Amino acid sequence: WAVGIMLFEVFSGAHPLEPLATQDLSLIADLERPMPSLRDVRADLGGLCDITDRCLRKRKEERFQSADELLTALSKCRV
Repeated sequence: WAVGIMLFEVFSGAHPLEPLATQDLSLIADLERPMPSLRDVRADLGGLCDITDRCLRKRKEERFQSADELLTALSKCRV
């Protein structure tokens, strides 16, 4: 999940939850409410949006299960 936060920041220039207020913290814990999508900010990044969004999924089993799996997905986006 933390890698997704970093990727979102690198590609968009902002934290996905910015601006974050204390009252918003309960929304983050809501598993049914998705994180913001990088595609909404930088659709031009194509597959990198999908990878970043997958990293930001709230349910652990929906994210990449290993660094190797993430690296494989990122390698396919190399230009």
